Amino acid sequence: MDNRDYISVSEFTDILKITMERFFDRICLRGEISGYRPSSSGHCYFTLKDAEATISAVIFRYKLPQILSSFRENGLDAIKDGQSVLVEGSFSLYKKGGSYSIVVDKMVPAGIGSLYQKFEQLKKKLEAQGLFDNKRKKAIPEHPECIGVVTAATGAALQDVLNILRRRSPQTKVVVFPTAVQGNDAKYQIARAIRYADSQYRKKGKYAVDVLLVVRGGGSLEDLWSFNEPEVAYSIADCEVPVVSGVGHEIDFTITDFCADLRAPTPSAAAEIVSPNNCELEEQVSALTARIESFMRNQLILVRSRWQTYRTDVLYQKMRRICNDCAQYSYLEERIEMLFRNMLESKRNRIQLFTEKVISMNPQQILNRGYAMVYDTAGNVISDSSKVSAGDAVSIKVKNGDIKAVVSH
Repeated sequence: MDNRDYISVSEFTDILKITMERFFDRICLRGEISGYRPSSSGHCYFTLKDAEATISAVIFRYKLPQILSSFRENGLDAIKDGQSVLVEGSFSLYKKGGSYSIVVDKMVPAGIGSLYQKFEQLKKKLEAQGLFDNKRKKAIPEHPECIGVVTAATGAALQDVLNILRRRSPQTKVVVFPTAVQGNDAKYQIARAIRYADSQYRKKGKYAVDVLLVVRGGGSLEDLWSFNEPEVAYSIADCEVPVVSGVGHEIDFTITDFCADLRAPTPSAAAEIVSPNNCELEEQVSALTARIESFMRNQLILVRSRWQTYRTDVLYQKMRRICNDCAQYSYLEERIEMLFRNMLESKRNRIQLFTEKVISMNPQQILNRGYAMVYDTAGNVISDSSKVSAGDAVSIKVKNGDIKAVVSH
């Protein structure tokens, strides 16, 4: 074969590019938006699809304000996955990558796409059943000891979550409940993983967790559709473990987000929400310690001041009481002494009177005054003259002795 019959890949690509761009200088398509993602450069990329085919599309940033304006005129405030649109643009072939796309010049809503319509219908149904009610949402624990993660075992979302948890709170335990996050069977696997985690929580089993993260990385509406299924919604609603949903990117919303107790914009954000930051905790502990120490110092100063004042007042009061008591004791002592003296004098006088009376009643005293006492021979005092007869012998006792006598008549 002659090499002249062959052209390079780049030459063929250039021919194809020129031919296609000339032939398709204006393209008008109807399709459904999928995988819509704004970039940091301001350009927006998405896939335009129907039931059998897809084509890449790009809106350059200088065209975006005009297109958003047309959406607002049709009652839509943003460009979202699932929207059915009419697109006008030009064919573009990316030489280096060998891929083609449509560069969008104009785009207007053409109705709601089938998936988006299904999403809205299920959302309304579950909302009517009360699954989104804030009253049933549980509080997320501030310092969980164990965190559960429902996601793909090999996905980037799991690694993002684990990296953040290791960095922010390495002491926190993590239990992974692996599941498919995309495909026909994914909704059943996700629901089973949530129910298993809940059963472990209810019976305080080996894999009981304090909070459950349901996470997945970004993707198109089709990629995230497993998280828009009623099986997953009901499993979250029935779950006693607090659930945090972190599915897709910040602009993505799924049914899981509305059923969960808390929505996080990304898997990484979900991990940050549930994990206490050790550095922040240390700062809080240090701040609290300083506040406690300051409070205790102030309290000690106050107590010392109060004690000093109290001690001075108490001592003064005690001294006054002691002085008053001493004065009262002196007065009482004088009263008691005077009473005792009066009592003693009274007793002395009574004794003196009694003594004099006793002395005055002494028979000898009577005899000393000239009186005499007469006794019979038996020694009995004769106080009646009829008790003796003439001739009876008697004894007369006088002051200084006895006189013997005989009764004459």
